[in-house]
Amino acid sequence: MLVLNSLPQATENSEFASCDAICEATYFEKHVLWQKYFKDTTITYKDNGGYAVVVGKIDGENCCISASFVEVNNKKICYWEPLSNLINHVMIRKFLESKTKTSIVKENPQHFHYILDQLGIDFRTAKVK
Repeated sequence: MLVLNSLPQATENSEFASCDAICEATYFEKHVLWQKYFKDTTITYKDNGGYAVVVGKIDGENCCISASFVEVNNKKICYWEPLSNLINHVMIRKFLESKTKTSIVKENPQHFHYILDQLGIDFRTAKVK
């Protein structure tokens, strides 16, 4: 039985609602994206950290993700990755769609440049520091 989380921790006091884009990426992939697109440029980048979220239950076991939030030129991006042993990507997608107002959801960091394009962040012409 699948149960979507309705706990206050995952709904109120959440940063999800203010996200401009969401990208599935591990901590390492997030670091590689920073190196590739932001490290030596004039694009502003601020890492705001993150936390673990229980998005629902699968047969009584928690389905969890790690969510971290960054600001890029004042646009908020949420990176997420599965944490728990039991994962249901449909449940996670429904959770993210219910908590955010953005239509920019990518489930593959290889296409991160599309997120930047849709947010109007011109990484191609950003000056090197």
